[in-house]
Parts: sequence; structure tokens; C-alpha cells
Amino acid sequence: MNRALSITSLILSIAALAIAISGRFSTVPFKADPAQMQAAVDAELQRRETEIVRALAPKFRKIYADMLGEDTKLDERALNPKTIADLMSPLITIIEKMQGGNEPPAK
Repeated sequence: MNRALSITSLILSIAALAIAISGRFSTVPFKADPAQMQAAVDAELQRRETEIVRALAPKFRKIYADMLGEDTKLDERALNPKTIADLMSPLITIIEKMQGGNEPPAK
């Protein structure tokens, strides 16, 4: 059993190496423009960030309401975030409230 597994593993490793080497030397029919590639990557990252923010915003709104209290009013960016930075911005206020302001720590 161990011998069969070792032989199978060796054969698969050699096949993977052959595929990697053949892919390295294959010619690409066109050269991709770096600016177009960067634009495509940026667009995909923006799409993914929007998707994540849309999914997390309702949960974070509830957390912020529970931790900041009813008397604290959130700005439009915190209520309807477009980026992860907008989504996380009220955390600074929460952390400042936990620290107790600008008072130095007691010794």
C-alpha cells in the first residue's frame, strides 16, 4: 500500500513539473498592457470591497448603536458606508470612549 502511494505521488509530481515547465515556455498570443491589467485589478478590488461593505454594514450599525448609545448620532458615511474605512470609522469614537478621554492613566 505504501509503495503504491509513493509511486502515485511520484508520478503526479513529475506530471505537475512537466505542466509547469511547458507553461513556462509556451508563447502567449498577446502581451497584456500593465495599465489595463492594473485597471482591471482595481475595478475588481472595488467591486469586492463594495460587496463586503454591503454585507457587513447592517451588523456594524447594530454594534455601533449598542456600543455608542442612542444619544450619539452617526454621520452619513457611517450610516451608509461605501468603503471599509467608512465602515470602521465609528470604532475610533468607541475606543476613545473606552479610554476615558485625554486623561493620563492612573498610577
